[in-house]
Amino acid sequence: MTNGYNFYFADGSDVLTFPITPGELNIKVGSNNKVITLINEGDINVLKSPSLTEIEFEARFPMRKYPYSRNVSKFESYFDKFQELKEEKKSFRFIVARMTPGNKRLWDTNLLVALEDFEITENADEGDDVLISFKLKQYKEYGVKVLKVSKEKTTTSTSN
Repeated sequence: MTNGYNFYFADGSDVLTFPITPGELNIKVGSNNKVITLINEGDINVLKSPSLTEIEFEARFPMRKYPYSRNVSKFESYFDKFQELKEEKKSFRFIVARMTPGNKRLWDTNLLVALEDFEITENADEGDDVLISFKLKQYKEYGVKVLKVSKEKTTTSTSN
């Protein structure tokens, strides 16, 4: 891992490293609180569990190697991975690893997310580089829990 911030999408053993770390990251942790108006008392806020975390950022995908970029893969390989995550309805890990210039580890972001939206922008001012805006939303696994019931043999004795 290099100094600074590094962004990753990790889908099992398949880890996609962003070639250029985005300059801005927005993480929104909302709430499901409910405001209730009481007679003669005004409003109160009933605290509930937090809502799913939402993440937004824009990333640059260079068409050539820059001094500040990591190894550059063909844009099609990134695009194919983003399409796969959407079309196959896959959840994946969004990881931001943060390091100081002295190689001291700072706090990390590591969330299981779904790719809600991504928007591709091509602009002549950016040369042939491609910009992609991402919207991710936290994903919580769910499902039916299956309990195993052990069948113990029980014997009943009767006396005559």
